[in-house]
Amino acid sequence: MSTPAIRVEVRSYRPKAVEDTHAHDHHQIVLPLAGGMPLHAGDRTGTVRDGQGVFLPPHQPHRFRVEGAGNRFLVVDFALRTAGLPDRLLPRLAAGTFFALTEPARHLLRYLEEAGGAADAATAHHALNLLLLSAEPVGVAGGAGAALPARVAAAAAFMEAHAGEALTVTDVARAAGLGPSQLHAEFRRALGCGVAEYLRRVRLDRAGALLAGSAMPIAEVAQACGYADQTALTRALRKERGVTPAALRRSGRT
Repeated sequence: MSTPAIRVEVRSYRPKAVEDTHAHDHHQIVLPLAGGMPLHAGDRTGTVRDGQGVFLPPHQPHRFRVEGAGNRFLVVDFALRTAGLPDRLLPRLAAGTFFALTEPARHLLRYLEEAGGAADAATAHHALNLLLLSAEPVGVAGGAGAALPARVAAAAAFMEAHAGEALTVTDVARAAGLGPSQLHAEFRRALGCGVAEYLRRVRLDRAGALLAGSAMPIAEVAQACGYADQTALTRALRKERGVTPAALRRSGRT
């Protein structure tokens, strides 16, 4: 059975002894809602519990057991090839690791729990982006998988959450608790681009995911991603990505 580009579900497991070792052919994120899940993946051992989740890359053998008959976990399955993730987030998925849930991730987890794990294509894409942006790897110092500086992560999460609105750099800086010039400098150091450029990437990434992964009309995609109309989206995609909305829509049907 094929795996959807991004699938979000609430799952419960019957408490029992350690499971047989197994692996998936897709990426998976497991987040705690109730109970705990001691898990061994590769050379790492930890527990998915309040405040800590885990990334599991494809084909990585892992085994787990669960604690508590009323256990509940939010599980995000996604196929990297079709999930529409921007390149800036891919290093987080390279090795897989346990990670601490930051405050933005906790808010997102509560929202998804209240929705029963149900998420349309746009919500699932935003949720995955925000989780990857805000994750703070446990026991990992530096390197490509290290978490972004707190102010940069806060600004990035704010842009992910409000990409469909008429944002200014001042709006983003205020949300991060910095002045515009300070935030711009922080972004340059951490991500190699300015705030406005990052926001353009976020909007185009979301538009690409919606065009390829949903049946939303192109004009509505444009509005959902912060563009005045379909023409403005088409112009931006042609300039920045060398592709049209129609071509992206066709790519999702192949």
